[in-house]
Amino acid sequence: MTASGERQGIWLTALLAGTKIHVMLTFQTIPDTGEDSASLPDLSGLGLADWLWAVGILVVATLLGISVGRLVTRFIDRRASTFIARLVGRVVVAVFVALGFIYGLNQLGVSIGPLLGLLGLVGLAMALAFQDLLGNIIAGVFMSVRRPFDAGHQVSLNGFEGTVESINLREVALVGFDGVRVHIPNSAVWSNPIVNFTELRQMRTSFDVGVSYNTDLDAAREVILEVMAGIHEVSAEPAPEAFVNEFGDSGINFVLRFWHGADFAIQWRTRDRLARALKKRFDAEGITIPFPQRVVHMAKPPITPENR
Repeated sequence: MTASGERQGIWLTALLAGTKIHVMLTFQTIPDTGEDSASLPDLSGLGLADWLWAVGILVVATLLGISVGRLVTRFIDRRASTFIARLVGRVVVAVFVALGFIYGLNQLGVSIGPLLGLLGLVGLAMALAFQDLLGNIIAGVFMSVRRPFDAGHQVSLNGFEGTVESINLREVALVGFDGVRVHIPNSAVWSNPIVNFTELRQMRTSFDVGVSYNTDLDAAREVILEVMAGIHEVSAEPAPEAFVNEFGDSGINFVLRFWHGADFAIQWRTRDRLARALKKRFDAEGITIPFPQRVVHMAKPPITPENR
């Protein structure tokens, strides 16, 4: 067990022990009436009608909660994600059932004060013991409201890149571009920068290509723009661009910028087609793509008596 798990276990044990003491003190503070059952609710005087009333209240509250929960789910689903709509709907049902249970106990003459205190302490103990899980759930709710990404989007989360497969209350399942599935806790996703590559319709790609120093740069630029315009995946708006970027060791480098559909598969396919088309057109136009080369100057050997 990890140190965090041990601390959570200690907190849980301590709070449950405190809960037991609280309940014992609550019942012990009831004045002694001389009856053995003074500290417990007396249910002996209840008739069938009382029990039916209590059960009826619980049933009606449950049915009403289900109906209201469905209405709330449909209402929220039109304005937010299905995930948050279902979550709120379930909370509404739980609240109605809890109220029905409390009113049912009240109908039976059972004091709910000690029960509420017990539930409060147990809830606090569970919150401390499962704080990581609760943090993930809260982060999941926030992400469902803000919706920084949806299933199918290509994103970068916590240094992992891939396609979002699913989002639930605890984690985000991400399938990397190498086919590896990664499960990232919601709290880690929400507390770090989120990069969504495909939320918008288009994405821009840069591509570098070099030409030799004896090339007419204006003519080369026109050829490059014509080649990019002929690639089906390259968007016409915004228009593709080509700029002289730097003077390299072996040639002059152009940087090409173009827009295409927001998908990495489209990006890879477009880069491949552009490289092939540029090579073919450069060969036809006599434009040389330089390769690394060095100029070596041979120095004359020093004059000595032996080589005169």
